[in-house]
Amino acid sequence: MMLEIASSIYSSSFQEIIVGECYLNGIGTKFDRVKAEEWFQKAKKHGNDLACLRLSYIYASLEDEEQSISCLRRAKWHGSKLSAAMLKEMEKTVQISGSIVLLIN
Repeated sequence: MMLEIASSIYSSSFQEIIVGECYLNGIGTKFDRVKAEEWFQKAKKHGNDLACLRLSYIYASLEDEEQSISCLRRAKWHGSKLSAAMLKEMEKTVQISGSIVLLIN
């Protein structure tokens, strides 16, 4: 993939996000969640908070809540308002789920 080659030469976290999105959405290449995750991890290491959000999405789709929440917390710590809002909604869902479990038991 030409974009992947360019990103490895002229590395920036924004380019890494773009390559990750291409793999995640099958744009110009076949869908490949593993490669998407690798590129988002590279962008995360370069301090890109959007990469944390995208990784959170991947982990949530794999039902790995712990990893998903960890990524959101990192992005929130760096000032991401979207991550803060998403964490707040997740906490509400957990509280509601806990209430429902208590009512069922």
